[in-house]
Amino acid sequence: MNIFHIFVSLLIVEYSIMEEQLSFIRRNKEIALLENSLKKVSSQKELQVQFITGEAGTGKSVLIQTFLNDIKETERIVIASSFCSIPSEYNIPYQPFKEILKQLIEDIQEDSANKRWSKENLKELLSFSTSMLLTHAPDLIGSLIPGGSILSGISQSIIEKTNILERLKAQKTGEDVSIDESKIIEQFVNYMRAISEKYTIVLFIDDLQWIDKPSVELLYQLIVSLRRSSLMIVGCYRSEDIDGYTGEGRHPMQKLINEIKIAFGNVFIQLDNLSEADRKDFMNQILDRDKNQYTASFRKKLFERTNGNPLFITEMMNLFKDEGVVYQEDEIWKNQKNMEWHDYPIRIEGIIEERISNLEDSLMEILSHASVQGPNFILQVLSRTLNESERNLLMSLSKKLQKQHHLVMEGDCVRSGKQFVSKFYFSNYIFQQYIYQELSLTQRMVLHSDIATILQELFKDKIEEMAGDIAYHYEMSGEYDSALRFIMISVNAMMKISAFENAIPLLKNMLKYLDDLADDMEHDRIRLEATVKLGLCYRNTIGWGSKIPMDLFTEANQLSKKIQCFDYMDTITYCIWIYYFMQIDLDKCVDLCEKNIAQTKESENLIGLQTGYIMLINTLFWIGDFKRLKLFLHEYEVLIDQMGENVRQATSINNLFYFMFASITAFEAGEYEVFKKLSQDMEDRYTSVKDYFVLAIFYHVVAWNELLQGNYERCEEFALKVHKTSEDHSFSYYTAVSKLFYGFTYALKEKETGLSILEEGYKSLIPDKTSTTDITHPFYTYLLGMVHLNYNDYRSCLDIINMSFPIIEANKEKCYLGELYFLKAKCHKALGDTENMEVAIKKALDIADETGAEHVKHLLKSI
Repeated sequence: MNIFHIFVSLLIVEYSIMEEQLSFIRRNKEIALLENSLKKVSSQKELQVQFITGEAGTGKSVLIQTFLNDIKETERIVIASSFCSIPSEYNIPYQPFKEILKQLIEDIQEDSANKRWSKENLKELLSFSTSMLLTHAPDLIGSLIPGGSILSGISQSIIEKTNILERLKAQKTGEDVSIDESKIIEQFVNYMRAISEKYTIVLFIDDLQWIDKPSVELLYQLIVSLRRSSLMIVGCYRSEDIDGYTGEGRHPMQKLINEIKIAFGNVFIQLDNLSEADRKDFMNQILDRDKNQYTASFRKKLFERTNGNPLFITEMMNLFKDEGVVYQEDEIWKNQKNMEWHDYPIRIEGIIEERISNLEDSLMEILSHASVQGPNFILQVLSRTLNESERNLLMSLSKKLQKQHHLVMEGDCVRSGKQFVSKFYFSNYIFQQYIYQELSLTQRMVLHSDIATILQELFKDKIEEMAGDIAYHYEMSGEYDSALRFIMISVNAMMKISAFENAIPLLKNMLKYLDDLADDMEHDRIRLEATVKLGLCYRNTIGWGSKIPMDLFTEANQLSKKIQCFDYMDTITYCIWIYYFMQIDLDKCVDLCEKNIAQTKESENLIGLQTGYIMLINTLFWIGDFKRLKLFLHEYEVLIDQMGENVRQATSINNLFYFMFASITAFEAGEYEVFKKLSQDMEDRYTSVKDYFVLAIFYHVVAWNELLQGNYERCEEFALKVHKTSEDHSFSYYTAVSKLFYGFTYALKEKETGLSILEEGYKSLIPDKTSTTDITHPFYTYLLGMVHLNYNDYRSCLDIINMSFPIIEANKEKCYLGELYFLKAKCHKALGDTENMEVAIKKALDIADETGAEHVKHLLKSI
C-alpha cells in the first residue's frame, strides 16, 4: 500500500534553504530514534511524541525532512506537516491545525488531480477522511476549514446524511455558527482518533516557539487523549526562545513540555547539546558533500568561527564562494591558503549583510519588492509590483537568487480561482528584514498599498483567508479606511472560533482609526459594529457582569439610536439586560424588557421579540410575580405558533428556557399536572439534543424539576450530568449551578461536605468582586434551610433565613420567599414557638396571594 505523503511548503524562515543544501547530510543517531518511535506506533498502536530542540540554524527541520523522506512507501502512513507563524495580531488561533485539516481534506484532492498516488488509494483516503470529519467534527467545517473546499470531495450519499449544506448556508447568511474552544478541541481529537484507527498518522509541527495558546491546549489534548492511537507527533522549537521568553507569564509551551517530560520521559532530541566532536563531524559532512581539498587549518578556523552551527557554516561558505576565497578547480573545491579571517563577520547577521551588498541592482530590486510582502512572497504579486513578466521573474528567482545565491527558495504552486499562485520564501528572515529596512518609508508605503490591492484581486475567492494580510498591508500604507473592512473580516474569523482575546486588539485598532477618520454615516455604522463586537469579546473574557462591556453596549445603544441603525439592537439589549440582571437591578431589567418588547413588536422583529419575552419571563420569575409571568408565557406561546411549526418544535435555547420557566411556574402556581406534562414534553424534545451547551441547560432544568418533586436521587443524577457536561466544555456558570443541586442532595447524606459544595457553587455564581450576592440567593437560602431542617437543626435554619431577608428585600426578590416563611413556620413549630409560627404562616399566605404561589399554600397544609 502506498504511503499517503501530504506535504505543505513550510515557512521555515531561518533555514529553509538548508533543506536543499544539506539534503545529503544525515544525523544517523537522531534519525534512528525517530524511526524506532514510528515502529512502536505502527506495531503497538501507541502514541509516540518526539520534540527536536535547538537554536536557529542547527538543522531541526532538515532532520525531520530526512526522517519523513525515509519512510517506506509500502507502509500505510498519512503524513501531515504544518508550522506556527511568526507572531502577529492577525494570526488566527489553531493555524497549524487548520493547515493539517486542509492537507487531510483539500490536498488529497490536489494529489488526486496530479496523479501522485493510485486513484483507488486516494479515493479511499479522501472518502474516509471526509466522512470522519462530517461524523466526528462537523463544527470544524466553516471554522477551521472552509466549507466550500470539501464539497467537491464528498459523495452525494454523505451530503444527504449530514447537514453540511445547511451549515454552509447559515454561514453565507451570517447566522451565528461560532464554536467554542472546548468543542474545537473535542471534535479535532475525535477526528484524529477516527483517522488513526485505519491509518498510521505522523503529524509534524515546526516552529513551536511561536505557537498560540489555544493551539497548545489542542496539542496537549491530542497527546493525553490519544495515548492508545496509531499517531506520532513530532515538533520542533527553538529552546532559547522558550527558556528566555519575555512575554507575560510563562511561554505557552512550557507547561506542555513539563507535562510531556512527566508522561513520556526523555523524548527530546536536543541539537544544542551535541558534543564538540559531533558538531565537527557534522561540519565535515557539510563540507565533504562536494569533492574538495579544504585544508585542516581552514576547517579548524571555520569551526572556531561558526561553533559548528549548520546555518552559520552554510552562509559563511556561500559568502566565501561569492568572493572567490573558496573556488572550484577541475571540479574540486579549494580554499585560498592565506585567508584573512579577521576581514569576515563573526556573526551570521554580518555575513548576510555582506552577501546582500554584493548583489547586482536588478536582483536587489526584486528582493526589495519581495521583502515588503514579508518572509514569504508570491510571484504573481511581485510580477505586478515590478511590472515584470512572470516568466522572466521566475528565471531570476529560480536560476540566480535560489540556485546561485541561495537567498530564496521556491515553495508550492496552488490554484486560486483560474490562476496559479507561486510561493517563494526568503532563506533567512534576516535577509528579508535587512532588505526591507533599506527601503525608504515612502517606498514601503507605496508598495504596501499596491500589494493590498493585488492580493484582493488575486484571492477574491479566498478573502477570509487573506484578510489579515490585506489589512496589514493597508495599515502599513497608512490607508486605515481601506483596512477597516479586512480587519473586521479577521475579527469575525476569530470570533467564529471563540478567539475573543485575539480579536480585542484588532477591534481597538479599528476604533482608534475611526477616531481619525471623517464622522459620517458609513463610519458610524462601522463604529457601531466594532463597538458591539468589542463588548461581546470583553463579555466572554472578563465576565457578563463586568462594567467594561456594559459601557461599550451603552455606547453602542446610543450610537444605534443616533444613526437609526438597529441591526444590533437585539444583541445590545440582551447584553445590557444581562448586566443589570447580574447586578440584581430587577426594576431596570423589567423596564428594559418592556421597552424592547414594544420596539420589536412595532418593527415586527419576531426573533427579537422572542428573546425579549424570555428576558422578561426570566426577570419576573426571580421577582416572584408569577401572575404576570403566566401572561407573558402565554404571549410567548402565541408568538411561537405565529412563527411556524419549525420554530415551535426547535430545540433552541429560547424554547428550552420557556419550558424551564413554564414548568417551574406551573409548579409554583400549584398546577401540578401541567407541570408534569411540560416536564415530560421537554424531556422528549431535548434528551437527544447534540448541542452541549443546550444539553447542560436541559440537565439543569431536569435536576431542578426533580428537586421540586422531592425526587432527590434523580435530582443528583442530573446535577452530576450538568457538572460533567459543563466541566468538559468549560461552561463555568452551569458548573457552579450544578454544585447547588449536587451540594444539596449530598448534604442530605453528608451534611458538612454537602454544605461546602453548596457554598462553593453559590460563591462561583457571584458575578464580580464588587458583589456579595447572586440572583439565586433566595433559592440558595431555601436549599440551606432544607438541609438544616433535615437534621432538625432548627436554630441554624432560622438564623440563615433571617440573615437572608434584608438581602432579599434590597434585591426586591419574592421568588422562594413564601417557601422561606414556610420553613420558618416549621422551625418555630418544632421549637414550640406558636406565636412566631403563626406570624410566619401569615407572611407566607400573604406572599402566596400576592405572587400567585399556590404551592406555598399547599406546603402550609402540612403544618
